[in-house]
Amino acid sequence: MSGSNPADNRPSGSDDDASPSFRLSLLGVPIIERWAPAGYEELSWSLQRALKILGFLASSPDQRAPRDEIIEVLWPNADAEVIRRNFHPTVSVLRRTLKPGGRSWGSVIRLKQGVYSLDESCHWEIDTVRFEEEIDNGQQSRQANRLRRAAGYWRAAWSLYRGVFFRGHDDPWVLTHRDRLQWRYLELLGNLGDLLCELTEWTLAEDCYRSLLLEDPLQESVYVSLMGVYAARGRKDLVQRQYERMSNLLRRDLGVEPSTATMAAYNQLLLAN
Repeated sequence: MSGSNPADNRPSGSDDDASPSFRLSLLGVPIIERWAPAGYEELSWSLQRALKILGFLASSPDQRAPRDEIIEVLWPNADAEVIRRNFHPTVSVLRRTLKPGGRSWGSVIRLKQGVYSLDESCHWEIDTVRFEEEIDNGQQSRQANRLRRAAGYWRAAWSLYRGVFFRGHDDPWVLTHRDRLQWRYLELLGNLGDLLCELTEWTLAEDCYRSLLLEDPLQESVYVSLMGVYAARGRKDLVQRQYERMSNLLRRDLGVEPSTATMAAYNQLLLAN
């Protein structure tokens, strides 16, 4: 369902009679776009719960979910009467918002045997799906020792991460997806930084480690990796500066000193030629 079309290109096979094409950016503030003759156009949402149903379907396995599951996550404490009055009107708003104008196209949200899904005959470009595909492809290439290809996949995944999943919403299902995707993002930054060090691409490796520390500023091992980059570039002044910054943060936030292993790594980096 996901694709890799450039932002300003028409989706492959998209013409006046083709199936509708959508681009769902769920990392960061959600942005939903539909292909129009002039290019992708952002859709506006009169009902946020309709947007949430779309986000939930797009984040579910195979982009489908049973009606009862949708109700459970979006109306968790509602009684039967509230659900009866709100569920189908909300789905109708979702369908009307997505429906391409000027086309005799049916609903792009399908219902079959109690399961709602994104219509597979449409083109759906979903950033979270592609984000995880790029990470997985990079892992496979890394295991096959195809290092530059792995780096390419991982850099593509990094470029997709605009921020936490569904920013601005804090429903329990959102937080579950957010935590998992953010964990994958942090793991990605660490793995990519390490790989770029193997490839001696020091500037990009530094960017990875610094981005990781912006998200989690108390990881001693990441500081050690960043100091290793500076040492490889002959910048022992920056090695010392990072060590002091890390030490100050650990004392201020945790009331501890750097570990013995970290101090040993720091001293070794200072002594290295």
